Amino acid sequence: MVHMLMYLLALLVASGYAFSRGGTDERCGAIIIIAGSLLTLPAGGLNPRWEGTQYAILAIDIAALIAFFLLAALSDRFWPLWITAFHLVAVLTHVATITSSAILPKVYMNLQPIWAYPMLLTLCLGSRTYWLGHGPLEDESASSR
Repeated sequence: MVHMLMYLLALLVASGYAFSRGGTDERCGAIIIIAGSLLTLPAGGLNPRWEGTQYAILAIDIAALIAFFLLAALSDRFWPLWITAFHLVAVLTHVATITSSAILPKVYMNLQPIWAYPMLLTLCLGSRTYWLGHGPLEDESASSR
């Protein structure tokens, strides 16, 4: 439970930073992470002991991977490539449980969500880079007049 609260706090901080300092790409990235996280919460309850592959979470992660891939393909920024790569590793963790039954449930349960933290950090770094390159939104609207 403590891990979930820590993640939700990190999600709140990173997405808040993306919405306040990032551009459209950063906001889209935050929306993908928020949607995936919120959908994963009830899906994780379908197999709380993590015995076998978490197919509901795998489906959510594949959808998020496709969304990150599209974001990376359409973006002129570099950070979406990193976040897509981190999420690909998370998806491959699921695939490993399909191909090998020797993976212990506790290892699977702890390894799969760990990739969310580098993703949140990458989102923050992308938002910071955007902010440093573009400045406050008030300055953007003033310069467009």
